Amino acid sequence: MLKTARIMPVIAAVCIMMIPSAVQAGKWFPSHRTARSLIGLRIGYNMASFAQVDHLDLFQRGTVPGIPDEKTSPGFGCGIFGYIPLRGALGLRFEIAYTTKGGEYEVTDYGDGSVYTFRFRTAYIENALLLEVRVPFGGLHTGAFLGPYFARLMSGDIELKHLGSNQYSYFGNYKKFDYGVTYGARLEIPLGRTVLLCDVRFSIGFTDILEKPIRFTYEEWKRIKPNLKNSVLALGVGISL
Repeated sequence: MLKTARIMPVIAAVCIMMIPSAVQAGKWFPSHRTARSLIGLRIGYNMASFAQVDHLDLFQRGTVPGIPDEKTSPGFGCGIFGYIPLRGALGLRFEIAYTTKGGEYEVTDYGDGSVYTFRFRTAYIENALLLEVRVPFGGLHTGAFLGPYFARLMSGDIELKHLGSNQYSYFGNYKKFDYGVTYGARLEIPLGRTVLLCDVRFSIGFTDILEKPIRFTYEEWKRIKPNLKNSVLALGVGISL
């Protein structure tokens, strides 16, 4: 996931920068209003993980601690979107969605061979404002989009599982707000007056999602906090209303 987070911003930036002068002149559409405004519903499958883990001390177990094995956490997102054409191939997309995020780590205790599983689960109401490039492709349209998102935490827990027993809220609370950037590509399929949309996207957060637990001092927390930042690779489908 971290390698994807490094590569995809470059791909999205190249897509934006490669707009030819013909697009700016409106030559891809007879009029800059030819692309109509849309409003619709979107649902997606999320593969959540963390974009940054600076310190691993909090996860280590055993006399010879191992490197935690990171696993993707499955989830979903659903919400509404709106699209407003600007000029040529450019447009603005607004999104409001309920989306789940998180991640999972497994750590082997080399002292007794047992496995500790750390599971982070969160749900947010997320707002995104995306600049989109819309390009004709036969009877279809493809596009690339890029923009910021802002999210408010709705629910979350942190689970530690070991030898069949579960402990919750092991580290403390999550921060109430998260923000970051979303980028990706989509395919638009016209079905009469209705439009079917398929997209792949990556969202990467800029905020450390964990608050300091009460049982740690600020100095201790600064030394061992893992600096977890949300990242989600998502596949989605949408339909205009």
